[in-house]
Amino acid sequence: MATREKSVTSEHIPRGPIPTWLLGHLIHQSTDSTPFLSGGPSRIMVIYPNENSRRQVISGLNENLAIESNLHHTVNSLIRSLVADFRLPRIISKRGPLELIIHEECCIESKKLGFPLINPIPSMDWGRGKTQSLSDLFATLSKENSISNWKGPGAGTFPKIISRVEKKLGGTHPEMAVLRVIDELRKGTQPFSFLDLDGIIMLNQQPSFPKSHSDFMLEISHILPIHQLVYPGSFRLGHHGKLLLDEFPITDPAKLPNWVPSHKIEYENPANKVSRILIQREAHSIDASIDIACSRLNDNPDDVVLIVDPSLEENRHRWHRSLRDMGINLGQKEITSTTHPLGNWLKILISLPHGPDAFSLETLKSISKQSVVKAFENPEPHPTDPSIEPALDMDTLSRIARDDHILGGPGTLLKWLQSLSREYSEEFEPNRRESTQWWLLCLANSLAPLLCEADRKALRESEFRMGCHSGAELPLADTQSSGDEWLFHILGAIETESLMELSQGNSPSIASVQQTILDHHGTLREMQSVMSHTPPLLGFDWVDEMKSTLDSTRIATRGTNSRQRVLLHTPSDSMGCNADLTILTHMSANSWPLKVKRVAFLGEQERHTMDLLRPERFSTRSRMMT
Repeated sequence: MATREKSVTSEHIPRGPIPTWLLGHLIHQSTDSTPFLSGGPSRIMVIYPNENSRRQVISGLNENLAIESNLHHTVNSLIRSLVADFRLPRIISKRGPLELIIHEECCIESKKLGFPLINPIPSMDWGRGKTQSLSDLFATLSKENSISNWKGPGAGTFPKIISRVEKKLGGTHPEMAVLRVIDELRKGTQPFSFLDLDGIIMLNQQPSFPKSHSDFMLEISHILPIHQLVYPGSFRLGHHGKLLLDEFPITDPAKLPNWVPSHKIEYENPANKVSRILIQREAHSIDASIDIACSRLNDNPDDVVLIVDPSLEENRHRWHRSLRDMGINLGQKEITSTTHPLGNWLKILISLPHGPDAFSLETLKSISKQSVVKAFENPEPHPTDPSIEPALDMDTLSRIARDDHILGGPGTLLKWLQSLSREYSEEFEPNRRESTQWWLLCLANSLAPLLCEADRKALRESEFRMGCHSGAELPLADTQSSGDEWLFHILGAIETESLMELSQGNSPSIASVQQTILDHHGTLREMQSVMSHTPPLLGFDWVDEMKSTLDSTRIATRGTNSRQRVLLHTPSDSMGCNADLTILTHMSANSWPLKVKRVAFLGEQERHTMDLLRPERFSTRSRMMT
């Protein structure tokens, strides 16, 4: 078989917006469908550094144009497109059910001594932390295309688990997608998406461009020519991003590939005005940035302000609150279910019977005050005194907690039931005590499928069901037989229309959160059935599984305006984006980490031997952003 030649060229461009010659060509090819060989414009695919820059360029094109989204890609979106082109199994979502399925497979393998270096005794418990560590290691090795070279913990066994999960679920693990596409490209098959293309223009990328992505683009260069646009300067100093081939850039326009639009090669960086503002403490960064942005937008209402924060995830809530005070609602593409009131209160409710704060005073008070999740169904009326209803009296519960020293944790439910079932004739309003007793009984009875065996046994004691004042047996509603039935019952009882006010701005509605949680839970049960896993039904195991599901469930928010006046990004997400004013905040070493990311089981010797996570990657990336 003849060796296929790589076709990769490059040229320098000045820092700043996408070159006008390329922008003009994108508009031209959208309006003229004449083939290149017949005198029309060449059909070019553009590879952007991230999704934010891609959206910004597309939104800046003429709104009357019919934009072909398949000509505008990031590397990740191109990988997903080629998975479909090659008719590979669909990419399985990494979030939610998949991690739980892989964890269960790891538990099974650990009992067979599949991980002798990590779990040398079959009877040892295999915690979720070990699965997560192996998943992180696998993701790192996959990005660097080094899975086959790894000989340390998990070598052989974990990739086999991934392959088994892929085969049984009929999908492709997200970390394996790029490697599967590379294998298909090496077979010489031309993807359907490339049939009418003349070339690919690749905009300036991150210096820390993963090796798997570099290999992926180089394999594409055997089929389609690639022309890179990079900034001038030293790569090692972080002046420009990754070069697929370490070759001199083209400086003579006459030597440009014929499919690249004719243009003059210029790479003198424009003169930018840079100001440095000193503040007393880094904690003042957000307030100072907001003041600067407000002043700029008041003077120039049409300007766009880009705020770059390397510690955005930690500061996101403060940024959104401060910008909301300006009348700017940034929104997010998606949020975790637990950041929404419904997901948050559902997690608190299922966590109530377990952990060091089980049935603690503060948690019980919080549950009684919230109105998002209906904790239990209303029981039948009191058998002897209609004025007594299941309602929590804060003062009564606080006094009992103080007198009997009830804090929270295992066995706390029994202490509450014992204390509340005693008759106290000297109390000023004994009905309050019985109302509180009835409320706690109703709550614990509703959570019966989630309780541990000791708490279920305490709940069955008839003496605790007798009213402390009336002496009559307090009626309780019927309970569900499993955790799944409890979940369906709780979510089905939510009054979505009356809770619409909780959905503000771009946040998802109660109904969408409700449906997404049910969909993820249903997907998990389907996967477990296919993998022949036995799902937990009751108690702590069900609660632990459900908490993991809630933590990993992502919910799409409502659409946001693509032409926002204020953009808020991390340094990597801001690459390729343009604005009239860019504000760099949180510039300290603590907020802008330059240390090599620690990956479990990957020591300094292995990292050096396999050329993984090179230290200069983080410094060059930081220099490029600044």
